[in-house]
Amino acid sequence: MHGREVMDKFFQLVPTLLSDKGVLYLVVIKENKPDEIKALFSNMGFLCDVVMTRRSGPEFLMILKFTRKSTNNRTDNSGSLCLSSGKNSS
Repeated sequence: MHGREVMDKFFQLVPTLLSDKGVLYLVVIKENKPDEIKALFSNMGFLCDVVMTRRSGPEFLMILKFTRKSTNNRTDNSGSLCLSSGKNSS
């Protein structure tokens, strides 16, 4: 296991908990495998924005913002449904 069992259980509930215009902000660390989380949410019909990244001591933190694809149709030039706002801090 990768230490994300509780998070994965919560992720499966998000489509039923979040309204059509709802927004989910999620703080993850690199060890949570953010790319896997983004892909999982994309498969469930969500878009992802990387709001901020920051290194805090040994941890690399990332804030992800999820919205439903039907309420936000933005994509980047590669066709990816996860965007980066470019607001990075060190």
